[in-house]
Amino acid sequence: MASGANIKKADLTAAMHVCQTLESILKNSFGPNGLSTLLSSASGNICISNDGVALMQSIKFESPMGRMILDSIISHHRLTGDNSKSFVFILSELLCKISNKLSLSERESDIFKLRDGFTRLSTVLQTTVMKEIEKHSIFYKENGIKEACTQLVKTSIAGKFDMVTVNILSELVINLVFASCYHSPYSLHQSINNNIDDFQDLFLKISGQPVCMSKVIPGIVIQKDLCVNVLEQVGKPGKFILLNCSLEYISPLSHTTIHLHDKNQVERLFVYSTASLEQKLKCLNNVGINLILSTENLSDSSKHLCYQYKISVVNLLSTEDVDRVSKFTGVLINTNVGDVNDLSIGVLAHYERIAIGTKMCVNLVPKPMVKVNQVIICAPSPGLVTEYVRAVGNAMKVLRMWSELWDSDGLHKADTCCHGYSTDDSASQPVSASTIQPRLLTTPGGGAAEFIVSKILNDYATRHRDNYYLALAATLFAEAVLSIPRTLHQNSFVSKSKDNWISILTDASNNVSKGNGTISIDGKTGKLIDGFQMGLVVSLNSKMRLFTNVLELLQLLMKIDAIVI
Repeated sequence: MASGANIKKADLTAAMHVCQTLESILKNSFGPNGLSTLLSSASGNICISNDGVALMQSIKFESPMGRMILDSIISHHRLTGDNSKSFVFILSELLCKISNKLSLSERESDIFKLRDGFTRLSTVLQTTVMKEIEKHSIFYKENGIKEACTQLVKTSIAGKFDMVTVNILSELVINLVFASCYHSPYSLHQSINNNIDDFQDLFLKISGQPVCMSKVIPGIVIQKDLCVNVLEQVGKPGKFILLNCSLEYISPLSHTTIHLHDKNQVERLFVYSTASLEQKLKCLNNVGINLILSTENLSDSSKHLCYQYKISVVNLLSTEDVDRVSKFTGVLINTNVGDVNDLSIGVLAHYERIAIGTKMCVNLVPKPMVKVNQVIICAPSPGLVTEYVRAVGNAMKVLRMWSELWDSDGLHKADTCCHGYSTDDSASQPVSASTIQPRLLTTPGGGAAEFIVSKILNDYATRHRDNYYLALAATLFAEAVLSIPRTLHQNSFVSKSKDNWISILTDASNNVSKGNGTISIDGKTGKLIDGFQMGLVVSLNSKMRLFTNVLELLQLLMKIDAIVI
């Protein structure tokens, strides 16, 4: 052991205090009536947000336990795009109930047995619980995919912004995803993943403009205007090159120093450089190039020559812009004008000048085989632009979780289960064992999944009373997941009384038993509604991943014996 190391005894109390701290910060921001928090960065930037991860990333825990819990929650959110607050609420409730259930004298001996019970419960979630909750879910094959995506995105964003903004941002996500999707499950999966991979390059952030100006534009938008604008070439098919060098630069064969002693020599050099540039432009013109995108500046004489040869130019581009165009089109970047070849020449359906806010930009529209789209996100302030982009990114991850690929066994079980809300007659048809496709399952939101899981696990605990610790683990988890609908109910406009919540809980449990769909909490009114009818839906894959990850972190916390600082 290193000299001076500080060793502390670890127990679940420390983890519980961390989760309670997080819960106290996040609780009032949960649901459609959630309040926002003003965040100020070290650089002085101001941001108003009720996004769970944004709030948690602003918290600095000194304890290793706090940092570990925070990292686990943020990692979960990076994958799923949602449920960071739910993760905190369920874990906090579990730790409190374990702490209250086990006395100090029994704790060390019983923790190991209870942890084993939670380990077995993880398997129960993936089998028994998954099979039962699928009966309350909708399974999509092709029909209704776009509508389901819209509902998932709106549910994900709702509560963060007003409904007008929610509708605008949802439309952006759907337009972006389905611009390169053929309405099949696998095509949807590919489109979502491609857009997430290219996410940083897809968005242009424009502050000082209303959100209604946001839109998806087919093509590659460059936030620079043409410095040479050949009108007859704009809007027509053509070719382009990317230059990361000067168009006018003349490279000597060896290191050379030229001394110019009089005016005639200067004129001769100018004539030579002009003739050299004309020769380059003539070669470019002969291969059909009518647009140059350059990182360097062009002199007035060079611009004049480009215009004469009917070549439009955008100069002083950033390296990031040139790299982005190269990435989307597959065109190589030239570092020497004399090295232009087929691989460094791009083909365009057309290019055009467009107005974004008060700025004129150039939009490159590649040939149909290259499908590229840019998302323009507008907001009155830079902080709001950041919030909108974050919300869109999270919504894309929610769709990714929904369209997650399953192997043949997982898909076959989804097909053969009895889906009470099947939207397609073909949903009950068996699928080839060699087929790997997304399993598009939605379940009602508003705490409905938690009501269902709680009922299933309570019944499971009753049936397995002979296995005390497994039954205890199931009971504790069944109670903990109810923290989600309970918090939604508490943040609504109705009475916060205990009797009111117990009445809601009783009605929801009865409706689950009867197969009645009225099991979602309306976050505004606090009443039970049918989530499917109201368009309040969530991804079943995402919910099950939440429950599984909470259990995995809980088991890890229960295994920690000491902390070395």
